[in-house]
Amino acid sequence: MAAAVATPAALLAQERPLDSLTLPPGFRIEAYASGIANPCQMALSPGGTLFVSTRRDGNVYAVLDTDAQQVADRVVTIASGLTMPNGVAFLDGDLYVGEINLVLLFDGVDLLGVRNRFPQRRAGRVGRTD
Repeated sequence: MAAAVATPAALLAQERPLDSLTLPPGFRIEAYASGIANPCQMALSPGGTLFVSTRRDGNVYAVLDTDAQQVADRVVTIASGLTMPNGVAFLDGDLYVGEINLVLLFDGVDLLGVRNRFPQRRAGRVGRTD
């Protein structure tokens, strides 16, 4: 009998219900956000914004909990049309997004207070300094 093999695409297309996960005693799990297809990497800023990249879709989102109820209530697209953004990192108020051939820098993305808009990415590449 041949073993059933699932392709990565088929596995990604499946959504796993949270109640199907086995957790240790005393733990619980809840969905924080929805509406982001194929999330790849996440970075949490000191200001509480969760930045999420989607490698296949080429987008980066800011996921916000504006009412402080521990559930995201707003998802803002801060970049689209990127080439496989596969990494996000946060340093000194700036968001770095890694694409296949370059790293994008979003200046002061977490310093907006009200967070109603996000700055445009700065043109250019972040390279080595050696």
